[in-house]
Amino acid sequence: QLKAIALGKLVNFAEAEKNYQKAIDLDSDFLEAYINRGIALDKLGRYEEAIASFEEAIKCDPQDEAGYNSRANALRGLGMQAQDPEVVQSYYESAIVDYDAAIALKPNVVMYICNKVKILQFLGRDREALEVLNQAYELIRSGNAEEETEENAAFVEENAAFVERTLAQRGDLLQKVIEMEQAAAETEDLVAENGDEETKEEAI
Repeated sequence: QLKAIALGKLVNFAEAEKNYQKAIDLDSDFLEAYINRGIALDKLGRYEEAIASFEEAIKCDPQDEAGYNSRANALRGLGMQAQDPEVVQSYYESAIVDYDAAIALKPNVVMYICNKVKILQFLGRDREALEVLNQAYELIRSGNAEEETEENAAFVEENAAFVERTLAQRGDLLQKVIEMEQAAAETEDLVAENGDEETKEEAI
């Protein structure tokens, strides 16, 4: 076990995965080994295998939130690899379900909330992403966030700024569309009026 953890820290994920598997072979209920093996596989881009490992972890302890968060991360990886938009959305929607499960079990972990925000942004659900991000803000401001770090705070602020910029851009675009529609309506009215005047002149 210690060898696998040390290898993981050295970013030798292929070797770490093999050693975590050895630990699982010795103890099939070794929750942390399933989680760490899945993370190593995720880092290697072997997302489907990672998901299978996380599912074993969830079977070992359905109340451990790390399995759900980690499986969601792997689903996000599959979504980023997929080409078909419907398949991408399916993976991302499944990831949201898992992030929600992790948040329900540990609602004060900022990282889980921010992970969900990323997926919502990928799906273009920016307003919802901003609402979820507000939860992270409140946790940090109130001092109730678990694993509170400067990195977490910076992550929340960075994502909030991105979402707010996106919403502002969409607002500007919407305003332009409204102005274009108004301009088109005014043009139609002028054309109609001119048409009526020409008709009257022809009649005269």
